[in-house]
Amino acid sequence: MSISRSDKFYFPRGDLVLQVENTLFRLHQDILARHSGFFEDLFSTPTSDDTEGTEKNPLVLPSDLCSARSFTVLCKILYPAKMGCRPAISVKRVGEWEHVLRATVALQMTDTRTMILTRLNEDAPNIKSDTARLLRLYLDYEEAPASLRSACLRILACRRKQIAPDEVRILGDEGTCLVNHVREAVRESLSFHLIRTLQRNKDSVSS
Repeated sequence: MSISRSDKFYFPRGDLVLQVENTLFRLHQDILARHSGFFEDLFSTPTSDDTEGTEKNPLVLPSDLCSARSFTVLCKILYPAKMGCRPAISVKRVGEWEHVLRATVALQMTDTRTMILTRLNEDAPNIKSDTARLLRLYLDYEEAPASLRSACLRILACRRKQIAPDEVRILGDEGTCLVNHVREAVRESLSFHLIRTLQRNKDSVSS
């Protein structure tokens, strides 16, 4: 397997060389430790190997924790190209952000995870395009805003179309039961409202 340097995140004055899959990153321990509990704990543990974390002996991040692609996205957040400039976080790319969110769990990056979920929630016009997946994110991550749950349930509960098999697969048992419960409650409420309206109209005609 050929190993190559990250084209954007291999800093000459970085003090740590990380290998994620087949990509080398040269970063700064202080920045990683500030934003990641995983790295904070790792750097606080003494090591007898002075060469660990150098280009000759890079610190290898297991691929089951994070892929090189997801780690590159995290680096874009930790090292913005311009002050205040962050990667575009949109519902249209929620599939990619799912992988990044899983990496934030493995690397104990709570603030980063909260920011990603908040930005997805703020992309309100596009929530309808992948509602089931977004509701699944709410159920999976306690940092997800409650307003994301409300928006997703409102869309899934009020539409005429039944929950599709693909959506059931994404939602799982918990999510599917929640959506069906809310859909039933909405239908009962609408039926009750319709009956009351018809009764009032009937009484009005009679009088």
